[in-house]
Amino acid sequence: MRTSVMTSVSSWMGQDFDHTDGADVPATPRNGGNGGMVERIRSSVRHFGSLVINPGGSADYLSTGGNLILMRSSMSTTSFSGGDADNQGSRCCAAKSYHVPQSTLRRGFLKLEARYSSDAPGELPPGVILGAVRRFDAEFRVGRNEVDRLNLVDSLEHSERDIGKVKWNSRDLLQAFFVKMNFCERLYFTVDVGGTSSLVSRAVSAIMVAAIVISIAIWMAGTMPWFSMVPCSGCEPEPLPWMQGVDETCVIIFTVEFLTRMLTAPFARMKLLNRRFLLDTVFTVTAKTEDASELSEQELGRFKCASNWWSFWKQPAAVVDLFTVLPYWIEVWFATSSDSNFIWLRLFRLLRVSRIFKLVQILNSDLGQLSDAQHLLANVFVQAFPAFILTTALLVFALIVFSALMFTVERGDWYPESLVLRQPV
Repeated sequence: MRTSVMTSVSSWMGQDFDHTDGADVPATPRNGGNGGMVERIRSSVRHFGSLVINPGGSADYLSTGGNLILMRSSMSTTSFSGGDADNQGSRCCAAKSYHVPQSTLRRGFLKLEARYSSDAPGELPPGVILGAVRRFDAEFRVGRNEVDRLNLVDSLEHSERDIGKVKWNSRDLLQAFFVKMNFCERLYFTVDVGGTSSLVSRAVSAIMVAAIVISIAIWMAGTMPWFSMVPCSGCEPEPLPWMQGVDETCVIIFTVEFLTRMLTAPFARMKLLNRRFLLDTVFTVTAKTEDASELSEQELGRFKCASNWWSFWKQPAAVVDLFTVLPYWIEVWFATSSDSNFIWLRLFRLLRVSRIFKLVQILNSDLGQLSDAQHLLANVFVQAFPAFILTTALLVFALIVFSALMFTVERGDWYPESLVLRQPV
């Protein structure tokens, strides 16, 4: 009985007439006069519920349904893809908004699906999706109100099998996870590899890849006699002058990129680039995550810059970038010193090989499939760590046992030091 009533109300609300006191009254246009329209429709819904069924509790139920329908109709013109409009006008420059990668969002929703809707693939309860959007907005201070969030969830396609679930794999929902960036964030996400999809970001990535490849090739060629010269008698061979100039240019590019990221990091929300943080904070429903946004908001109010600065230095990419530029500037600092051939300075020169790790980092950020393969390989190593420990222990055990056997069997006879064996003449 209740289902048929709600069906009647839904079909009635889709018409252009208000049924008040048994008469057909033309409805007020939805785009204007919302105050009087809301009151008239609310009263008509309550009256309709009292006429059809008993007024014990069904009238309130129908009133709530009418409120939800009104909320959807009044907010139907709201757009949740504002980041697209901002980005369309800034494809040639730094993007004004950052969208969370869809691969990360799908992984997070699959995580929620395994917990709340394992029997219905691609579907979730609306409250679960609303909670994920609410936690994202609170963590990154998006500024979206509750009405916008409700409208977003209400616009999703409903399930055909379960009326209490909606389909989460929607473009509107995935595009809703975005933030508008300030100037420092735009600069940081443009210089940071894979941060945005603007032309400037792609150009920066291409320049960084070319500089890394050229610098590694120059470094390898400088070890060959054909590409080296002896500046003075008894001096150590050095690469040709033009090769040194190219290497210095590459190092300057690395230094500018590293300093830009380091100086803008305190004012950027770098947690947007941390996939594990997003999965643990936005797509994990616990009491800790429900209160984490308020605590982090208070924390960022006082120690925002220091917290972001510390988060920047905790990234392995920051250490790799530091080791990429540090050897060159140390050599420049001790260029006039007589201790330039110390062994520790040569060890710093060996750190140039870290440039290859920077190349891997850029490729992982630009190629989504390679990045997913890297995470898969990391998960395999983590899960197989106990097996690696057991294998290593067995190898050490076998090495000790067989070494003892070989020493016992092949050690031979003992001869005193005073006894010298000489070949007869």
